[in-house]
Amino acid sequence: MAKPAEEDGRDGDSASQVSLPGEGVNVTMARAPWNTGYFQAEVYKALLEELGYTVSDPSQAEMPPGNFYVELARGDFDLWVNSWFPAHDQFLAVELPDGSLVSDHVSVIGEQMLAGGLNGFVIDKNTADVHGIVTMADIADNPEIAALFDSDGNGKADLLGCNERWGCREIIDQTIARNGWEDTIEQISGEYYGLFWVAWERHLGGEPLFTYAWSPSLFAGVLRPGVSVYWLTVPNPLPDQRGAAVLPPEQCPGQPCELGFVPADILVTANNGFLEANRPAAILLERVVIPSTDVNRQIVRMETGEGSQADITRHAHEWIESNRDTVDRWVAAAMTAAETTTTTVPDTTTTTSAATTTTAPDTTTTTSAATTTTAPDTTTTTSAATTTTTTSAATTTTTTRVPTTTVAPGRPGKFSDFNGADAATWQQMHADGEVVACYEGIALPLDSFCLDENFRFSADYSQVLDVSFMVIHLPDGDGVVLQGSATFRAGGSVQLGWITFEKVGANRVITHLEP
Repeated sequence: MAKPAEEDGRDGDSASQVSLPGEGVNVTMARAPWNTGYFQAEVYKALLEELGYTVSDPSQAEMPPGNFYVELARGDFDLWVNSWFPAHDQFLAVELPDGSLVSDHVSVIGEQMLAGGLNGFVIDKNTADVHGIVTMADIADNPEIAALFDSDGNGKADLLGCNERWGCREIIDQTIARNGWEDTIEQISGEYYGLFWVAWERHLGGEPLFTYAWSPSLFAGVLRPGVSVYWLTVPNPLPDQRGAAVLPPEQCPGQPCELGFVPADILVTANNGFLEANRPAAILLERVVIPSTDVNRQIVRMETGEGSQADITRHAHEWIESNRDTVDRWVAAAMTAAETTTTTVPDTTTTTSAATTTTAPDTTTTTSAATTTTAPDTTTTTSAATTTTTTSAATTTTTTRVPTTTVAPGRPGKFSDFNGADAATWQQMHADGEVVACYEGIALPLDSFCLDENFRFSADYSQVLDVSFMVIHLPDGDGVVLQGSATFRAGGSVQLGWITFEKVGANRVITHLEP
């Protein structure tokens, strides 16, 4: 929790020194374990420091959301900037020991990246322009056009899709079936990272490109929607995946831009006590907007040689300087809030895209550029009702989110009923593995999950680093399903995913893992 800073030798006697509202206050930040959010965390840290706050290093407090939101509610942290909604609504519904919910103690604030977390389908711009392709139906309803993307001669367009264990794979198959596209489009599943670079190299050689992608990500940074590719509109998305993305026609020609996946809002979540005690910080958090295109550019830099923490911090400061006029208005509004409760400086500017001095990697020689890219799993959580209340210009805008409790249909081995009344908080599993989880006093030893001494449970995912379990489900009395966020090592990189355990007889075995 924010607290007065220790004496640090600052010279407060200088008449020329400007008094900053955050001076003498420590701010504790965490960050999520997907590297597509590292850059934003550093931007916010630097901006708070411009107000005089002493901000902890978020890279030293990296944790899965299942852990973070509870600790935020307890006041152990003041904020993070890596919330994905509606995927994270479930964590706001967790009940604390005193009977209150996490949502009673925290607030979602600002508009960092509204509808900025995207999943969908892209096509190369040249093929789309020549053949007038703006929607998935333009491919599916025209066998001659579908044949442009057919590499195996079966008459169907090959859509580079999701890995077998990714939640998006089933959503894509269901979308194809719902629209009756089985005869003209088929999803190609395998190891996405390797298949993408093969497809990209072929595209550079002149072949059409038709692939699933997500943003922020390295792939979106390489693809460059609006420059090299378009997002395709899905005319008839699944009912629980409806919701148009806020994208300009030059990036998504088919308007409204229904991508077939609910767009996620990437936002700040902060402790209520911190916001109440630090109004200037709250005003700043309310105003910051970071374009997803800028994040994608940074991810390309991070994944192609500039991936140290020092590099990421430098990228954040470069972005701030590239947007200095807008940033100064944000800071001025926060400074004004420190001086008065009635006068504000309206923010009427639009954030410009940060200048970049790097280019997309030479993908003809890159073999593993995507291996360290991680992204939160946003494909299995149902949408949530939101209520936004805007107060006077001098106050902050907060969002109250009400998680749904609907079980996602057709997802064997997957658990998505996050009813706060039935949720249990599980102990974190570490590599020393003395306790995996504990519920109602029952300790579950590591070997009951069929992991060997090196914590390996498949050839693809060789080491579980930690797991945070949040819920249980008793579907038929004896059956037990546990699900939580997992940090695991795969192919030399650390990734985030969801992990599911299911009781089979007397044993509990891993039935599902997806990054």
